[in-house]
This record gives sequence, C-alpha cells and structure tokens, in this order.
Amino acid sequence: MNIVFILGSGHCGSTLLDLILDCHSKIIGVGEFENVGKEKLCSCGRDFEECELWKNILKHRDLSKLKIFRTKKDFLLNKNNFYYYKKEMRSVDLNSYITENENMFDQVLGFFDQKKDFIVDSSKNVDRFELLFKSNYIRPIILHVVRDGRAVTWSYFKKYKKAMPYMWKWFAQNFKIYYLKKRNKADYVFVRYENLAKNPKKEIERILNSLGLVYEENMLNFRNFTHHQAGGNRMRLSGTNEIKEDVSWKKNLPMKYRLLFNILFGWLNFYYARKR
Repeated sequence: MNIVFILGSGHCGSTLLDLILDCHSKIIGVGEFENVGKEKLCSCGRDFEECELWKNILKHRDLSKLKIFRTKKDFLLNKNNFYYYKKEMRSVDLNSYITENENMFDQVLGFFDQKKDFIVDSSKNVDRFELLFKSNYIRPIILHVVRDGRAVTWSYFKKYKKAMPYMWKWFAQNFKIYYLKKRNKADYVFVRYENLAKNPKKEIERILNSLGLVYEENMLNFRNFTHHQAGGNRMRLSGTNEIKEDVSWKKNLPMKYRLLFNILFGWLNFYYARKR
C-alpha cells in the first residue's frame, strides 16, 4: 500500500494539503489517522459513529492504541522502544501495531468503489512513521511540509500566549524529520507552505508528479467534495475554498520573539526558505 505520511510541525498547513490531495480520484486523505474518533465530528459533518467510512472501523478496532511515541534518547539512538500515549509507559508490541494499522488501511481502501492508489495520513508523528516503515506491506512516502517558523510561533502564541516552547517545537520536529530521512530510504517530497499558499496549483502539480499522478481539475475547489478527515485544525469543517497565506505574524508577533527566533533558528528558516 502507498501511504503518504505528511510530516511537519503543528500549524504547518497539513490539513489544507490533506483536503486538496483528497480531491484526487486516486487518493484518499484521512487526516490525522492516529486521532480517529478523538473528536466528535468527521470532516464529512457526521459523528464518527455515524460516518459511512469510520463507523465500522470504530466498532472493531482499539483506536486508543494508534498514538505512540519514543523518548528523545530512544529516537536519537534509533531504538525500537515505542510507548502508547498514556500516563503510564506501556510498551507497544511492534508486530501487532504494524498489523493493526495495515488492517485499518485495508478497511479504508476497501470502502471505496473506485480503486484508490494512495492514502494520505497527516498525523505528523515521526515515531509512527518510523515504526510503520518496518512494514513489509506498506510503501511509506514522506511529504515534509515546512512553514516559516515565525508564522508557526505566532499561530501557537495566539492560542497559548507562549512563544519559546513552540519555537523549540518547530525546530525539534523538523530536525527529527531531517534525521529520519537520513537513516531511512523512503521516498521524500519537500513542500514549503508559503509556495502552496501562493501558487497552489503549481505546487499540487509538483507533488502529484512525484507520486506518478497528474493534476485533476477542480482539486482546489475542495469544498465541492466529501471528506473524511480526522483531527487537524478547524478549517476541515469550514465552508470556504479560500487558500491564502496568513502573514499576520509580520505585524503581530512581538519583536522580541522575532529576534529570539532569528538568533536561535533563523539559519534553519533560511535554509528551508531556499530549499526546493
């Protein structure tokens, strides 16, 4: 199975990209797969228990065991010590986790009358990717989405009134993806959010070309399609097709945080701004 894993920091534009790709006849975008059922509504507008895609999966799967993590040390040393997201550190049975995800992906593909060639999972969980990379049944593809770190910091700051933890989060997540790419021979596609927002058709054409697909008309009119995304930001339930870069950070992010970000991580931001 071809599984496209969108990886990146939070607030990087993954929900938008997932929705657009889901409009292709050969792709099904499922949103944050590890968060299926965590919220009340699927992006189709129904409760997950009533959604035509998810209701049977919810009945027969233990969705509490989808979200996993490793300690920073285990990630850096590439150790297979994975844990479930619970208060207690419960170890993951690697083979069972892989098999369960393979079966769930199979169920998703089997839901559609028209054959789908790709599933897009925008969980953005690097540890989840690296464990599923061990599957003999899944062909994992990395879609690395990067947004200007100052814009990401501002997006978090508006919500939590803190900046420094989220600057670090932006850096740490992108560093993990860089490290992941170096030690795994997976297909890799880099996507800059700003390019997607400014010229969405061109960027989507480039992404599809890397997957061996061609652009289909009306993909950017993503509200004309029925979607079944889980998790992600609130735009998955909104009614607008507008694709517009949010540059409010340039005016509103306090100068002290902009300076701090530039001192600490400006070099990486500069690198990604010029990466193709």
